[in-house]
Amino acid sequence: MDIPRLYALRRYWAQHPPLREMVQAYLGIKPEGFKTEPKAVPHKSIQNTEADMKAFIEMFQAAGGRRG
Repeated sequence: MDIPRLYALRRYWAQHPPLREMVQAYLGIKPEGFKTEPKAVPHKSIQNTEADMKAFIEMFQAAGGRRG
């Protein structure tokens, strides 16, 4: 399949989606391949200490990073 045919197919599907996609959308079903992972939210009690920051800067510089 070439690019122009792919674009034409996508335009057609935008106007006439496949029945399975319409039913999934109506029922609120998401395809398994498109599940999103919940975003990690840091716990309020977790705080970086001076030692943590110093260790991070040392690892950053060891990997070739330059400090500001």
